[in-house]
Amino acid sequence: MGEATPTSGAPDEPVGDEGATGSSRLRRAAAVALVLYAVALAAFLLVPGAPSTALDASLGVVREGLGWSSVPRGAIEVAANVAVFIPLGFLIAAVTGRRSIGILLPAALSLLAEAVQLMLPDRTASLRDVAANVTGAVLGALLAWAVVPHRRRPTRPPAEISPSNG
Repeated sequence: MGEATPTSGAPDEPVGDEGATGSSRLRRAAAVALVLYAVALAAFLLVPGAPSTALDASLGVVREGLGWSSVPRGAIEVAANVAVFIPLGFLIAAVTGRRSIGILLPAALSLLAEAVQLMLPDRTASLRDVAANVTGAVLGALLAWAVVPHRRRPTRPPAEISPSNG
């Protein structure tokens, strides 16, 4: 009486206490977070002056607040680009269940953002930014793979070898 019984999900869904329902809820929550984060990131990347203002504030904190006066602006910019794309890689991998999508989609978005920046007068496009963004997406996708429950691909049984008609 009152014992929990395992739920029976679709063949590809995990079965157990959470079952398909827990996994589905997690993916839906990640999808909502992804949409919100993507909108905020797009606004941040495309609003004239926003990244530069944020970078200057970060540089002030690092140099003056932490006393690291010798940290170059470029190092802060790279670290910021990595940090901004970690959640994007994480959320995309969590929603899709595929690390490759969590890496490739942010990489494509980064290239697109840099291409748009070529057309904006007060912005500078950089392949260094793309490399840092992809690094962040890779870290995020790997983190998602480590902490988010995911389905394992079924293994195929070895093919049967038939005797040849020699």
